Amino acid sequence: METTINSPEQGPFANHPNTRQGTGQVEPRIELSILIPAKNEVNCIHPLAARLQRATEGLRVEVIFIDDSSDGTREKILEAQQRYTGLRIIPVFRTPNQSVGGLGSAVVQGLKVSKGEWVCVMDADLQHPPERIPEMLEKAKSSQADLIVASRMAAAQGFKNLALHRAEVSYFLLWLTHLLFPGRLKKVLDPLTGFFLLRRSRIEPGSLAPRGFKILLEILLKFPELSVIEIPFQIENRHAGTSKAGLREGLHFLWHLVILRTTVDTRFFGFLVVGITGLIVNTILLAVFTDVFGVHYLLSVIAATQGSTLWNFALLNRWVFGPSENTRGPFRRIIEYLAVNNLLLAFRAPLLAFFTAGLGIHYLISNLASIALFTVLRFMLSDRWIWAKDRRRQPSQLFHYNIHNLLKVESAILLPELEYFRVDEALNAVDIRIRVNSHKDVNLAAPAGIIYDEGLRDFGFWLQVLHGDPTEVVVSPLLAHSPHVLYTNVVEPILRWGFVRRGWVLLHGACLAHDGRAILVTARTDTGKTTTILKSLAAHPFTFLSDDMVLLNPSGLVRCYPKPLTISLHTLPVVKNAQLTFGERLGLQVQSRLHSRLGRHVGLWLSRLRLPTASLNAVVQMLIPPPKYRVERLVPGVRYLNSARLSHLTFIERGPDYEEIMGQPEITRTLLENAEDAYGFPPYPVLASSLSHWNGEDLHKREQEIIRTAVQGVPAVRLRRSAFDWWKFLPGLFYGQPFGKVEKPFSSKYPTIPNRRQRAASGKLMTR
Repeated sequence: METTINSPEQGPFANHPNTRQGTGQVEPRIELSILIPAKNEVNCIHPLAARLQRATEGLRVEVIFIDDSSDGTREKILEAQQRYTGLRIIPVFRTPNQSVGGLGSAVVQGLKVSKGEWVCVMDADLQHPPERIPEMLEKAKSSQADLIVASRMAAAQGFKNLALHRAEVSYFLLWLTHLLFPGRLKKVLDPLTGFFLLRRSRIEPGSLAPRGFKILLEILLKFPELSVIEIPFQIENRHAGTSKAGLREGLHFLWHLVILRTTVDTRFFGFLVVGITGLIVNTILLAVFTDVFGVHYLLSVIAATQGSTLWNFALLNRWVFGPSENTRGPFRRIIEYLAVNNLLLAFRAPLLAFFTAGLGIHYLISNLASIALFTVLRFMLSDRWIWAKDRRRQPSQLFHYNIHNLLKVESAILLPELEYFRVDEALNAVDIRIRVNSHKDVNLAAPAGIIYDEGLRDFGFWLQVLHGDPTEVVVSPLLAHSPHVLYTNVVEPILRWGFVRRGWVLLHGACLAHDGRAILVTARTDTGKTTTILKSLAAHPFTFLSDDMVLLNPSGLVRCYPKPLTISLHTLPVVKNAQLTFGERLGLQVQSRLHSRLGRHVGLWLSRLRLPTASLNAVVQMLIPPPKYRVERLVPGVRYLNSARLSHLTFIERGPDYEEIMGQPEITRTLLENAEDAYGFPPYPVLASSLSHWNGEDLHKREQEIIRTAVQGVPAVRLRRSAFDWWKFLPGLFYGQPFGKVEKPFSSKYPTIPNRRQRAASGKLMTR
């Protein structure tokens, strides 16, 4: 290695007050080392150095270029060293033998040379703006974080300046990486960015052995104790030259993923070894059935899959995953493993046919390729489901939720819908306690409390609710694996009537606010309420209280209840800046169709056929969970509001254009109807009467009175639009008279709703 270091006596630190002087030597205290791997970036060096000098003025920095170039980049670096005297430029020129490992090994070399307390890694092609470096350094100091990640996924349009094919490849690699390392990377959206800032003392460069250009991933995996903060970052256009990311680099990265996976968890290596033996068994069986017995290869692959599945299970259960901390016996696990492999076979078979009949590849080779493509997915399902640790074996793992100090919940199951209200400390007194138990340990034949049982024991949906202080809710093990069903069909109905007892109602409606005033938007299920809210938030400076449910008291005070939003395919064009990964967007193709209006109607139809509908629903949502996302991931930068004063009510409907001002009796009736509509799925219709009565009192009457008092004098409009553009009418409601003259509209291009007298005068009064 050849290293040239600018002399400190002649550099920008010659007269710095923090310069330490010894006998004949001057050694500056470096605050920040900027590491820039460079390979054939001859036209980028001078523009980059100029921007770095301006951006880091006043900071004690060193800029280390680690150069693997074969063009004139080396000369440009030496020129920049002499020209940009405001920077302490240190060239590190590597020979071809030293360049093995690519960009990742260049960063490791730079880490070994660096002297700064902080180290910033960035590219040389100006896709990473130097002007963001001071912000990253300030964020690191103020937050005491170890690692600041400039995240493309956290930005509104982080990949905007990438070509479409490169952006899609990036999304795919991010999805694959999160799939392989779900635990380590669950709080990092973009582990593959090349722009980050690190506390130098928190890592040991000698333990890093990167291949390719994704060094941050290895740092995150090998130093899991690092505290990480992501800041949004939009990648810029390349200044000059061409990208070095090609097929070869991609293959290096994929191989490095395998190495990292086996390093982080040796079970993956064991899974691969067992999988190779299973491939041999599968291939032999496939050849015997096809060539010896003359069975068509697509039928043979079914039989071969059963044989290799049993072989793999025996080895995995004994040598790879071991006995597991799972109370399910080997018989149940083998059934689940067979189900997984046969489900994947439904996807493998078309691929096998395409490779063989379409591309002319021998059926045995096509079979090996189709199996290899699903290896990672099979491991994740095996590791996280079939041989997963049983939650019931961890009784100390409890989750606590404090909902505006109105109701406090303790749950043995994580409830994503209540994440906003989650608290770290245990609650002294709770109102609702949720636990999981086995069917054999609960006396469901006893008359105590509320009981619902579909007769499938631990494989199905059953629950027991015991009213008291607190309310005890015991549910089946199936619901421990289907938390969305547990919350929506069990917990939320119990919360609804618990709030009523405390003088609040849980209304079915979305809520936005501005200047402390709230608009409640309510509708029947699957009307378009979520899209309306997202469009409004994207276009206007509203604050967010809720999308689906909101709390209201008799004085008209609204409190937020921000559950994750359920989106669909048609929502994506609305949230163009949504921070969804490639995998999430791909999964939405299936989730959107299953958890749609049609899917809900099919479920309600099945419930009338005396089938175990609640159990079926729990299984479906366990295998394919609904596409639920926090609002800040869909509309980056959105602000939450804890409470506001109810200002307007808007009831939206589909159909021919129509507007109508509503009277108070109709407002109360419609709000109650919409509330009941939200709880129509089993088992609520069976439990409704028991849940809504407390100590002999029918809580429906108290709920109705709270709503009637709260909406007294609040203007309300029924708005029916054939174009589903209800969001255009919301801004005008915040200013002036609710349906008359708007004194201060958000924008004149958005219509306001005229009152009945104005519509009559214009001849446009619509009647029902």
